Amino acid sequence: MTTPDDAQAADLSGLSVLVADDNLHMRRAIRVMLEELKVRGICEVNNGADALQSLSTSWFDIMLVDCRMGPVDGIELTRAIRRAGNPAYARIPIVMISGALSPELIAAARDAGVQAFLVKPVLTPMLRKCLTAVLAHPDRFVHMGG
Repeated sequence: MTTPDDAQAADLSGLSVLVADDNLHMRRAIRVMLEELKVRGICEVNNGADALQSLSTSWFDIMLVDCRMGPVDGIELTRAIRRAGNPAYARIPIVMISGALSPELIAAARDAGVQAFLVKPVLTPMLRKCLTAVLAHPDRFVHMGG
């Protein structure tokens, strides 16, 4: 029997997702979760500077970015994308992922322009719920976990 969540997960198959995280193991874990959700277009980079470079040559429907990475962290990356002057970039949904949890960090991420904040550890059902919420309502801020 197919549940509404299963149907929504099937809709994710056409997405192109950029994953930016300096931790190889976290990138691989996110890739596995995205593959479980049937996402076929997955690009991995290990920092915010590489994410900006990838945006100059490819289009992504959504970005999953780690909060703390160098030389450009997730908040700086988000600000750079939102200020790029390209209206298409201004609308790319960005999901911030972090093991750190504080009201100040969540507010800084939201104010920089992220649509969602996921607290590690991230599990596949949580990622699916977050992605579907962000894609359905890109104008709302979503905080999950913690």
